[in-house]
Amino acid sequence: MQLNAASDYALKAMVYLATQDGVTNTSEISQEMKIPTAFLYNILGKLRKAGLIEASRGVKGGWRLLKDPTEISVYDILSTSEDTMLLDRTLAGKAPKTKAERKKEPFYDLFTAIQKEFEKNLRAHSLADVLKYFEKAIG
Repeated sequence: MQLNAASDYALKAMVYLATQDGVTNTSEISQEMKIPTAFLYNILGKLRKAGLIEASRGVKGGWRLLKDPTEISVYDILSTSEDTMLLDRTLAGKAPKTKAERKKEPFYDLFTAIQKEFEKNLRAHSLADVLKYFEKAIG
């Protein structure tokens, strides 16, 4: 699985919002995090729809987190931008039951186990964790 650019931008936008007190406008997020503004509006809309951030209108309007960074998981953020969080297409279907079905999808159980661990890890890491990695990376 390779994350798309929107997921990278969503993480960056959330990191920036986590470092701000109060409301931050789209232009500031775009400039500081090097995210194309037109693309950012779409990403912020998805994050809002997921209940992670809220928007306020007006001259002093903008965006802010709805939860503490420790309460927002990496999974919560990435799932707003990815079409699927599944590692393999076979996981989208039903578990193979018959011998013929298992022969056709011999790795279903393996990918199911890996998928569970993958999601467990994404849910175990919070936005606060991401912020620590980000700060370490930029010095």
